[in-house]
Amino acid sequence: MTPEKKNQRRLRNLALLSLLLLLVGGTFAFQAFNTYANLTFG
Repeated sequence: MTPEKKNQRRLRNLALLSLLLLLVGGTFAFQAFNTYANLTFG
């Protein structure tokens, strides 16, 4: 396997990982906001 191919794969893995983290973080933030909104305006 060429180093370039290895690099591309690492980049793709990194991108997938950040996407996953973003998704998890977004879900968590959304839930936290919902809880806050319910406590404040509920």
